[in-house]
This record gives sequence, structure tokens and C-alpha cells, in this order.
Amino acid sequence: MNWHFEDEALAEYEEAITYHGNISKLTGLGFIADFEATMARILSHPEANLSGRRGTRRRHLKNHSYIIVFRPSTIQTHSLAVVAVAHDRRGDEYWDAVFARF
Repeated sequence: MNWHFEDEALAEYEEAITYHGNISKLTGLGFIADFEATMARILSHPEANLSGRRGTRRRHLKNHSYIIVFRPSTIQTHSLAVVAVAHDRRGDEYWDAVFARF
């Protein structure tokens, strides 16, 4: 199984890397490593993650206060689309906007 970012999620991921990288290079690299390890866990057992709205699932990063929200890809079979990479304290308005995109 493979995965890809939807445009908005890629922008969020890049913003998170920039934010953590501005703290220190090591912090930025730690965020990337945590994200990649979380994606590996998601890909190995996608159904084992928490169910969300509109057919999505989500998983918290182990060492950072971020959530990865994903769903089956509408572009490719046997693929996941990451639809959000968000701090876990985002409010309802943010989540409503995420789910309004699809």
C-alpha cells in the first residue's frame, strides 16, 4: 500500500516542519521521523486507527501533538490520501473546513 498528500495536507506538513525546524534542526528532524514512523504504522494496519468523519481515520503522532487524518484514495486503489496534518488542539471550525473539502 502507498500513500500521498492532498494539497492542503502537504502544506500543513510543510508548515509543521518549518515550525519545528525553527525551534532547532534536531526538533525539525524529530518531527519528520515521528511523522514517517506514524505513516508506517498506518500503512501496516490502516483499519486499526480511530474512525473519523466522512470515511476518514486518524492517528496521533507518538511524540508530537499532531494528528494525521487519512482516507482511501479516490485516485488510486490500494492507496491512502492524507487529508490533514494538524495540531491536536485545532478547533471545530478548522475540522469543519477540512471535511468540507470532500
